[in-house]
Amino acid sequence: MVQDVFRVKVGEWFNLPKLERNDFMELMRSSIYYKSGSGFIIRESANMANAKRALEKVLTKEVYITFNCAICNKEADCSTCEYKYYCPIETTGGTCICNDCIQEKSLADYIASVKLIIQG
Repeated sequence: MVQDVFRVKVGEWFNLPKLERNDFMELMRSSIYYKSGSGFIIRESANMANAKRALEKVLTKEVYITFNCAICNKEADCSTCEYKYYCPIETTGGTCICNDCIQEKSLADYIASVKLIIQG
């Protein structure tokens, strides 16, 4: 049986079905932003665990939050990461690396990439 999953990428706008007022407010309290005409977005600075919990509650389905790899810019997905049980999502701040870079790159590469992201 295939489980119903909603995928959302950090930093990209997405749409949701019409929400009840209480559900909309729940999302706003959980670091998910809304802009009329654009939809919803989870920013890199958001508390990912709160955003994920709120979306799962409102949508009543499992939510996968994806990121762009800080090193190669390829999509990274916590659901396939070998460290998902050791790396709490709320500490990553939307800055993560893909499985390929985990294997091929060094920690120094990751730290250098994160510094560039932080400096803007």
